[in-house]
Amino acid sequence: NLDAGTFGQYGGDLQVNYRLSKVNFVFGANYAKRTRPGDVISERESSINDTTYFLNSVGTSERDFHRASVKAGIEYNPTKYDFFSLSGRYGNWGMNNGSDLLYEDFTLPGNEIYNYYSIDQTERGGDYFAADAVYQHTFKNKLEENGSGEKGMKNGNGGGNRIAQSQMNKHEIKLQLNYRNRVSNESTVNRLKDMSENIIGGQKNVENGPSTSLRVNLDYTLPVKKNNKFEAGLQARLGNNEDNTELWLYNSETGDIEFVPEFSYNTTYYRNFYAAYALYAGQTGKIGFQAGLRTEFTDRTIETKGVDDFILNRWDFFPTLHASYELPKDQQLMISYTRRINRPRGWQLEPFITWQDTYNVRKGNPDLNPEYIDSFDAGYLIKFDENFFSLEGYYRITNNKVERISSVYQENVMMMSFENVGNDYSLGLEAMLNMEVTKWWE
Repeated sequence: NLDAGTFGQYGGDLQVNYRLSKVNFVFGANYAKRTRPGDVISERESSINDTTYFLNSVGTSERDFHRASVKAGIEYNPTKYDFFSLSGRYGNWGMNNGSDLLYEDFTLPGNEIYNYYSIDQTERGGDYFAADAVYQHTFKNKLEENGSGEKGMKNGNGGGNRIAQSQMNKHEIKLQLNYRNRVSNESTVNRLKDMSENIIGGQKNVENGPSTSLRVNLDYTLPVKKNNKFEAGLQARLGNNEDNTELWLYNSETGDIEFVPEFSYNTTYYRNFYAAYALYAGQTGKIGFQAGLRTEFTDRTIETKGVDDFILNRWDFFPTLHASYELPKDQQLMISYTRRINRPRGWQLEPFITWQDTYNVRKGNPDLNPEYIDSFDAGYLIKFDENFFSLEGYYRITNNKVERISSVYQENVMMMSFENVGNDYSLGLEAMLNMEVTKWWE
């Protein structure tokens, strides 16, 4: 595949498979470059006591993103009941942001206006590596254990249908391992110049550190009777990442940038999750049903030098319920309830102030709770010929809603932080019609 676009965008990918009787070799590579130029207009107004500060800017910006990687893997079927695969990917990614802005800075009350240029250049990127392994075993069904599987397939209707049903709900066990390692380096340099192009200020912000994660899944599926199945599984997700943050400020007397230790930090995150689930699904007459429960234990520690550790140990439970009813003439009713979780990102938990640029700082909240989403859905579906119409309604409650909070940090500097502000309620209705206009156009 090859692609190209405006503003110098291009990319491509390649995949090669070489298959033998029981082994399949896979090789692939890809590269992509994406550029996003644009214009910037910003107006900021902030007040402290009886003084109002105005900071307006206009100019241009450009964002450049690129990614390249190679992958290789092997798939092996030692028997028709066993499958094994091993694959790996190595790559590099980068994202550069740049802006050239003209600022207008004034206060009220006051009668002076300051104009100056601000040039920003941000470079982010690093190497990453991923490895995946899968082992899957399918147990013999009763027909195969009795030696009648091949005969049933040849006879067509009787044995063939039973085998097709057993393949729909396979009795199997699956083990999956996923390893990720990533290095991220970020540097933002800001320079302030007067109208004569002389440097009057600036700073450099640096954030870097590696991150690693390991995920292990063990899943088991057991067919029950003809149309039912039982599923259960275990999962462990182990992860840690380091974040080294540095601030450097321009010294107008020496013309150099100097390290600022009070705004430089070293933080390590340990986030481990242990989960188990069970699910039962089936069909009884015209009624289809599914009920499940997933439980998770969170073990999280945030370590920052000079600050007490932030430790979180918590159990969570996530039930799932689905039901459907078949009406006459290819009609169906469906109803469901699910509970999900949105966890805070690592940088939202940082217990210190990080300078993003000359005019913006960020402070995380290590006491931030995750969002819990309770979702209620109901739907109606009708089929006619090769077409169908569906109508779905939903009601969602987001508990512990996370919002960005903006406040004045100091003159012309805004601080962004994060808080659980309450609950969020969402109600909606969706309709879809899928029609075959002609044999070649759906």
